[in-house]
Amino acid sequence: CVRECEIGPSCYGQALEGELYTNYADCCQANLSFKEDGPCPVTCDLHYWEDYFSPIPDDKGYHPEFDVDGVYCVNNGWTDGHLVPFAGSWLHTTLAECCVYNFLSHFKECMNDNSVPPCLPPPKLSGLWYVEDDKCLQECEGGGVCNGRADNDAVRYSTFADCCASNLGHLPNSPCPCTEDSWDLYFSASPAPERGYVPNYGYASEEHYCTNNATLIHLSPFAYTWEFKTKAECCWDNFQWVNDLLVACMENESFLPCTAPPRLSGQWYVKDLDCVQECESGGSGNSCQGRAPFGSELYITFDKCCETNLEGPCSITS
Repeated sequence: CVRECEIGPSCYGQALEGELYTNYADCCQANLSFKEDGPCPVTCDLHYWEDYFSPIPDDKGYHPEFDVDGVYCVNNGWTDGHLVPFAGSWLHTTLAECCVYNFLSHFKECMNDNSVPPCLPPPKLSGLWYVEDDKCLQECEGGGVCNGRADNDAVRYSTFADCCASNLGHLPNSPCPCTEDSWDLYFSASPAPERGYVPNYGYASEEHYCTNNATLIHLSPFAYTWEFKTKAECCWDNFQWVNDLLVACMENESFLPCTAPPRLSGQWYVKDLDCVQECESGGSGNSCQGRAPFGSELYITFDKCCETNLEGPCSITS
């Protein structure tokens, strides 16, 4: 930014084109504020977007109005009496985004308040997926599944399948694709799914479901055989035949199994400073400890597990 003058600091002669500003700060803010390590005095807000998007304003669809004096950004779908061209591209645009991109030099007037303008452009949309109103939508502009910017605290997923399996799998007629890694997503959750679920076939009520309630477990025959079952495994094993029962069994869960869980390998892994077997029954002594935590190192034999991980003599738990 230079001055329209002949003699003195920053003088650069007659301005041939461009808008004139009354002071250096206004000129710099309007034209150079987005430059990295720019020369402008601190007249902008570094944290503007962080605050503005917490949460995302409900009022969207703003587009610039260039032909009416004193009017900057509007969201009425019209401009100068005509339908907005390319209206789909403005569908999710907030007032501040419209003002920054089109009227930065008149940001306060455009916002109709005393907002200090942002120092940086709004963060780019990630293209990732997030949940809103029981739908997985993409953080992008345009039609289809694009739904604009997600709230700052929204959990984002790299694919639709991950978003769906983590949030919508429990819904009746779930839109989620049945993928090979659905169970991996379930078992890798943090905290890990609880175990010890047994089926209830109306012993205490007319409902059919799975529970790890100690009282109902006591009433369930052969409850010990379910010692290592997660809720999803229990629901699948007992109610997969009737989808409505399966959905009801997984109520309030973010996962609905669509295939049988992976079979237990019978291999060995470390648990509580001991080597135990990935099985439910039939192992040596009490070595069976159910499914290994997701990502655990598995060993073909007890001896290999023991010599790799434990100190001192090894013996199978009895």
